[in-house]
Amino acid sequence: MCRVYSQASLTIIASRSDGSATGIFGDQAFAPFDVISYKGSPLRVRTNIAKYHESNPVTPPSFNADPICRRAWTLQEALLSKRAVYFTSDELRWECNTWQYCQCGQIAKKYPLKLDSEEWQYEWYRLWRLDDFCPVNSIEDAYFVWNCMLEYYTGRKLSKEQDRLVALSGLARRFADVLEQSFSTKDTYLAGMWKGAFLTQLLWYVVLRSHSIERDLKHDRPSVWRAPSWSWASMEAPIMIGFAPLRQSRLEVIQATTEPLTEDIFGQVKSAFLIVKAPMLHDVRFILDRTKWGSERFPVVRWQSLDLRVEVSFFDNDLEADTDEYLADPKQIFHLLVVAYTKESDEHECLVIVSVSGKPATFERIGKIKLGQHFREPGQNKRAIEDVVREEVTLV
Repeated sequence: MCRVYSQASLTIIASRSDGSATGIFGDQAFAPFDVISYKGSPLRVRTNIAKYHESNPVTPPSFNADPICRRAWTLQEALLSKRAVYFTSDELRWECNTWQYCQCGQIAKKYPLKLDSEEWQYEWYRLWRLDDFCPVNSIEDAYFVWNCMLEYYTGRKLSKEQDRLVALSGLARRFADVLEQSFSTKDTYLAGMWKGAFLTQLLWYVVLRSHSIERDLKHDRPSVWRAPSWSWASMEAPIMIGFAPLRQSRLEVIQATTEPLTEDIFGQVKSAFLIVKAPMLHDVRFILDRTKWGSERFPVVRWQSLDLRVEVSFFDNDLEADTDEYLADPKQIFHLLVVAYTKESDEHECLVIVSVSGKPATFERIGKIKLGQHFREPGQNKRAIEDVVREEVTLV
């Protein structure tokens, strides 16, 4: 699909259609009438035909967005097509590498082929389309574009769970070409993530369940295994990847391997594992103590004799009340894998992991938390964690 859309002269998109039985054409809708007085009588006129609507088909859709903007499979159409005509629910729209235009006149923008920080939101669309123009200055910015795209992608719907990586494969293939052509980097693709940006991408997190329900999106693990727990693709839910350029890595990747299910290395995954070396906090407990800090459900992680403040926490398959009971159960044993440290805020970012039964030193991810300072003595947390022995463990 990457070659189909990227090499097409023009893509015609039936934006208003929710299936093969729905037509491409709709009734044109303009801005509402204004009522003015003319010679003492009310007169309905339009002072402007422009009306508010989505500025582009890629960003997270509003509740009244066209069906095509809510489907995961169609994101690659919007990003890879060099020229596209959208037959929306109300009007025709045009988009290419240098123009966006709509019939009602709300959108009429020209984007010259030059780096323009003021138009950064549009620049990253062109990253996927042009071989002779790269709209980002560095490979770090390119990875940031990938992370943004994942947030938009996972906020869309899929009919089949096993398509999560397949529907993204065209964009992944194109991104690999961009890295090689623009930055002379041949990176390794690992179940929806890039080895060159592992530190940031391992720290993905799932948005709140209420957010998913409000947008009629799923929020759980897929019924059949499709990706390792350390990959965002292991979740059927919208995800986010925070941007924190001041992070210092505490994790060393020893080996990262995925086995594709087919010949397409950007498609479905048959198996995967990740061997890393990092500080490990064993046998931690999540403490429900509202007097300690803020509004976090579990504001304290107790490790050995220390009560570590939880700045923010995200649990992957968060079933809320059931998850609370699970985390508070004293019989459950949790571990923290320290991935990164930010000196300016004195915060450690960790993966919450649990042991895999019958497999020594093998763990699965269940969430991500950010630890702040020790309650009683600022800085003690940092010193204690930095003194922890780095261990080699396997994540599956």
